[in-house]
Amino acid sequence: PTSALPDLVAASLASFAGVSGDVRRLLLRLVETSPQLLFSRLHEGVTMAAANLVGQQAAHGTLPLERWRFAFFCEAYSSQADSRAARARFLDALLAMLAAPAAQTGL
Repeated sequence: PTSALPDLVAASLASFAGVSGDVRRLLLRLVETSPQLLFSRLHEGVTMAAANLVGQQAAHGTLPLERWRFAFFCEAYSSQADSRAARARFLDALLAMLAAPAAQTGL
């Protein structure tokens, strides 16, 4: 199941609203048993989601309005970030993911 985490993160972000609740609950159960999974596999899942959204020809301006896409991240942060160190790891993983494309282009 741990190898499925990137696929589940991608499904959480790039699937349809009707399945997002089930995917979110499954992700939260996986992360609850091993929080480090989220930090180590987040980038891969978000990259997969981006590729899926491109394939779906998703409209960029509508994605932030679809809050269900980001529900997992909000819940994971609130449930797994019970300490300052956990919050820092979660934010470090997000920032590393966001910084990766800039580093690849030399910015």
